[in-house]
Amino acid sequence: LFMTSNLIGGFIQRTDEIRKWLFGTCTIRGKEEPGSMKVTHYFLIRGDSIQPLIDCNDDAACYTWTRVPAPVSEEDKKTLYDYWCSEGPLDGEACLDSRVYK
Repeated sequence: LFMTSNLIGGFIQRTDEIRKWLFGTCTIRGKEEPGSMKVTHYFLIRGDSIQPLIDCNDDAACYTWTRVPAPVSEEDKKTLYDYWCSEGPLDGEACLDSRVYK
């Protein structure tokens, strides 16, 4: 867990260049066992593209980015609320660590 927490801490640190353009959370969920933890990011970014994030942080290209469709469904709103507020399990798995990027 310590190394994975450092991974998301470093990701946030390297993204400082676009701090005014981005809000979101980085979470680690699953079990505290090798190979069973999952890192998930939910960001709200200014504009229509994730490209500014990829340009300032090389690590961003290692993730799969999915745009939330508009209009936002009630299910998507609930998922965003769960991840941004980190209340209880996330997608049925325990939240091991969470960091807010603002």
